[in-house]
Amino acid sequence: MTLFAISKKLVILIIMAGMISWPLRSAVSPTAAASSEKEQVLIAEFSDPSGDDHGPGFYEYPNHSVFSPQEELLDLLSFYLERIADGEYYRFIFEFARITDPWDSKYGFSHPLIHLYIDSEEGGSDELFRSGANVSLQEEHPWNKHLRISGWWVRLITPADDPWDMTRDLNIDAESSPWDVEEAQVETTNNRIKVDIPGDKIGELAGSWIYLLVGGFDPFGEDYFRGLQNRPTNWSFQSTEEVDLDIAPRVIDYLATEEGKQEKMLADFSTSYPEIKPVKIPALEEPFSPNRYLLSFFYLLLGGVIMAGLFWLVSQKNQKNKEQ
Repeated sequence: MTLFAISKKLVILIIMAGMISWPLRSAVSPTAAASSEKEQVLIAEFSDPSGDDHGPGFYEYPNHSVFSPQEELLDLLSFYLERIADGEYYRFIFEFARITDPWDSKYGFSHPLIHLYIDSEEGGSDELFRSGANVSLQEEHPWNKHLRISGWWVRLITPADDPWDMTRDLNIDAESSPWDVEEAQVETTNNRIKVDIPGDKIGELAGSWIYLLVGGFDPFGEDYFRGLQNRPTNWSFQSTEEVDLDIAPRVIDYLATEEGKQEKMLADFSTSYPEIKPVKIPALEEPFSPNRYLLSFFYLLLGGVIMAGLFWLVSQKNQKNKEQ
């Protein structure tokens, strides 16, 4: 058998193998890959202790009936972060013990005021954007993106923004602001608030650190946090222990996954604001793809078949030469 004949048979073998492999290659074609990238990938999941919507441990709800049943309305139970369409959007999911909407808000929840301070890159600020929450952040985890959410708006802020530039925020924040994320999608169902934020605005979040604070929304409160008093009232939270109202935190719940950790941190304000700690968002791991591994295995097998066929053809040629 000539070398030409061997090459011809080898080409036929490769073509046949390619035809066999076409269905597998179609399974991971660019179109199919693009479709898979549209899927939601859960990159973080945190549970928060239930029944801890009392700040440092001794706060009570206002007495007015709109805050009925005077519990659970600001009790964060869990937080999920999903990456959608390969980072085209991020979905923030906040689960509460109870969500009510007595003031008929735009997004279906009246009471929670959610603040997230995000440390996702070098630099930033370790100061709150505005006073109001009465907490301090860790110097080693300064923020570079600040997401604030109420039943009426979603806003995204950077340290470069001026908190007291009233030309940017004239209506102190009624229902519109230049910081509004117009593309944000918000859905409230089954005691869960889902907020979709474009990835090109929020940036990469995998591997970042996040402070998650929950207060009571008050359109007239300092930075929209409902106030605190040392006595019972209809519209302010009450501290059952005598506290310095200038430095006492106005945070009612805070994402701290360990039982009692929130109370311990928020109660440490004898001389200054209590310092809180962020949670770590895991770094993004490449998702397992069965098709990718199957295709790799197939091509490895194909290479083995071709090599075996080549050796077989050569051995056949040698055998015929000997017979001659």
